[in-house]
Amino acid sequence: MFALKQYQQKILDALSDFLSKARIFDAETAFCKISQNSNKNYKPIAELPSVPYICLRVPTGGGKTYLAANTVKIVSQNYLDRDFPVVLWLTPTTTIKEQTIDTLKNINHPNRQVLESAFNGNVGIYDILEFDMIRPQDIRKKACIIVSTIQSFRVDKTEGRLIYAHNENLEVHFDFASVPDDIKLGLERIESGQDVGKIKYSFSNLLHINKPLVIVDEAHNATTELSYKVMERVNPACIVEFTATPAINSNVLVKVSALELKAEEMIKLPIILTESQSWGESVSRSVLKRKKLAEIAAKDEQYIRPIVLIQAESKGRDVTVEVVKDYLLKNEKVYEEQIAVATGEQRELDNIDILDRECKIEYVITKQALKEGWDCPFAYIFCSVANTKSAKDVEQLLGRVLRMPYAVKRSSEELNKAYAFVSSSCWTNSVNFLQDKLVSMGFENWEAENMLQQDLLRLKEVNPVTFTSKNLDISHLSQSEIEALGLSKNQNGTTVKLTQNTPKELLEKIHVLLPEDEKEKFENTMRFLVRNKMPSPAQAFEGIDVPALCLNIDGTWIKVIDRECYLQDGWNLLDYGAELSEYEFSIRNEGKSFEINVKGEKIVIRRIPQTLDMDLEYTDSKWSELDLSMWLDRRLKQVDIEQSVLIEFLKKIVEYLKSERDISLPNLVRTRFILAEVIGNKIKKYRHEAYAKAYKKLFVASNPNIETRKDFSFKLGNEFSYMYQGSKIFNKHLYAYVGKMNSEEEECAEFIDSLEEVKCWVRNSESTGDSFFLPTSTDNFYPDFVVLLNDARILVVEYKGEHLLSNDDSKEKQEIGQLWQDKSGGKCLFLMTSKEDLRWKIADKIKG
Repeated sequence: MFALKQYQQKILDALSDFLSKARIFDAETAFCKISQNSNKNYKPIAELPSVPYICLRVPTGGGKTYLAANTVKIVSQNYLDRDFPVVLWLTPTTTIKEQTIDTLKNINHPNRQVLESAFNGNVGIYDILEFDMIRPQDIRKKACIIVSTIQSFRVDKTEGRLIYAHNENLEVHFDFASVPDDIKLGLERIESGQDVGKIKYSFSNLLHINKPLVIVDEAHNATTELSYKVMERVNPACIVEFTATPAINSNVLVKVSALELKAEEMIKLPIILTESQSWGESVSRSVLKRKKLAEIAAKDEQYIRPIVLIQAESKGRDVTVEVVKDYLLKNEKVYEEQIAVATGEQRELDNIDILDRECKIEYVITKQALKEGWDCPFAYIFCSVANTKSAKDVEQLLGRVLRMPYAVKRSSEELNKAYAFVSSSCWTNSVNFLQDKLVSMGFENWEAENMLQQDLLRLKEVNPVTFTSKNLDISHLSQSEIEALGLSKNQNGTTVKLTQNTPKELLEKIHVLLPEDEKEKFENTMRFLVRNKMPSPAQAFEGIDVPALCLNIDGTWIKVIDRECYLQDGWNLLDYGAELSEYEFSIRNEGKSFEINVKGEKIVIRRIPQTLDMDLEYTDSKWSELDLSMWLDRRLKQVDIEQSVLIEFLKKIVEYLKSERDISLPNLVRTRFILAEVIGNKIKKYRHEAYAKAYKKLFVASNPNIETRKDFSFKLGNEFSYMYQGSKIFNKHLYAYVGKMNSEEEECAEFIDSLEEVKCWVRNSESTGDSFFLPTSTDNFYPDFVVLLNDARILVVEYKGEHLLSNDDSKEKQEIGQLWQDKSGGKCLFLMTSKEDLRWKIADKIKG
């Protein structure tokens, strides 16, 4: 089973948080309470206003199916309150459906292993066409996952007619005495014949009764009137969409940037674009690049055979598959066994394991998109000689060359990039076109701008970039400035020529003179210039080495990398009270429902008839205190707490709630999902108290076993998940890319960049794997800026809003930053500052 990547964990944490809040409040309130959605409007499905309906945005290559498999457990535990959910998993096409089923049924595949672990092996996977194989005991004792296409629910399809049809074989699933009245009202009935008016024994009604979790793969293909009608008929408890490109009406709960995927070594970036004069030159350059990559790959620790994907033209045009293949054979001396043709007529990739060492294929020629689901991380180069550019085909082929071999960053940077070769005779305005396609694949606009780069050989030239304005006011420009800009007027407006040598002051002046509706486009042009400028003196450094805070443990110095470093002997949960107050957890049995109060918030759970209870073998009277404690143990496994300790703690809590709080065991069993969440939060609180106590004892100036040591340093890198998109140009930033900043942080950065004492600086970001951090009692603290001064000292600056300077979190960060400074022997400086007096505080800190 794969370990979750950081961005995947971020997605699942956000989903868990949302569902926990939706259970207490409602979906709209929960959506707005998630911080990044505070300014967004939640858009429910009109026919199902109370059903949580959210979208998780993941770019191409982000592992959506694996995330979806992880989602089943999270929704089941945090919202459905069922041990074994019913899941309707919708895919965009039959091909993707079949591939999804294959991975979910394969016991050795990570997608299945996630489910096996979540439900203790009690998992059933069904094609929608196999619905009559599902037994009542399967629904009670297994997580039942039914995989279908959205099209299968069309009434004009054979599958659709079967799904909605009355089926006597399904009668065993229908016990109407136990079905709540409001659910009965939504069930479809027989419309003709002697049984007219009776409820259908149909699969759609079976889904309706069981209120499934609905997972939608590539949701932008499913946001149609048909899909909403389907949702109403199957009566979902919750809908979770996964897509790279959300529809405008999607409730995007959390989104992942393409650079987060790059930082997690999932995809190759940037894409290096090379334009040639002719299609033949593009093919030849692709061949040459493949040979160079193959030489580099031969030195890699793992087997990699770089592959070129060539998009040819359809029959009847000039550069067909046959023409390209002939060019490879005769002009480039490629062997025929190294070429595969993948078209509707020729399927030379079928039944081929292209990752096999014995496979000889180095070039794949296609006309349009390759077969859905075909995946080859060895594909490094996209070469298009086609004169017509289908957006869908280009997106798919680009997606093929982005996946990273073995999902591990390669030792050579050349193997961490993807490559695109096009000819200007076939492609006009290729940069903008490819940027648009990257956006369609889930990239943000700014990522598409930054992650598509032209051939580095060409960037060494000082080639001008033209910018045309319809309404540029040139009356404030001097003649010398007009000449420096190569300014000219034409029918489209005023055109200026910008190069990497255009003075910064002149660029900023043009920005001021432009009308508001043209400023953003000009900012994009300036970012292109900054990104591709010749390296500045600051960029000549390989990185900034920042001394780390270290601990001496038994005579050995170690770098403080996590909280385990300062709680060497762990902590004992049994040292803390095994009890829950009435404020923390209380139950009122309302007959048909339970009202649970958790810290002042009410959760109402409708009583489930025992005949529909997913734990039929454990009805109220059959559960013992030990059964409940063991169930809670399975839900609350803790890596730092031994099972025997956890079970003992849980038994004490259950006993306390029964004897001291007078809550009956059946009521505890019925509300066990909420109880598990409350106890889990209690354990987190106790853990924090243990770490905070150890932290305060350890990190004090009087402790001789703490030093700031350069031999244990952070070497700052340049990977950013989100980049700065403002108009400011920074001359001393260590890398061409600057991490994301708000307007006040931007002002702080601009002042740092202007100081004579500064050699270079870097925007420090939590999203990068090698950023500088200091420990706190709760997590790691990543200051905003790291600065290398001309005298070799390191200045670390944390910018805070004025209202945050005095809170407990800021005080703790100030204390650890000061300790890091004090233990450095004068080599390091730490400053926490705000907008007020920012300039003199930084200057004063440097002067000492």
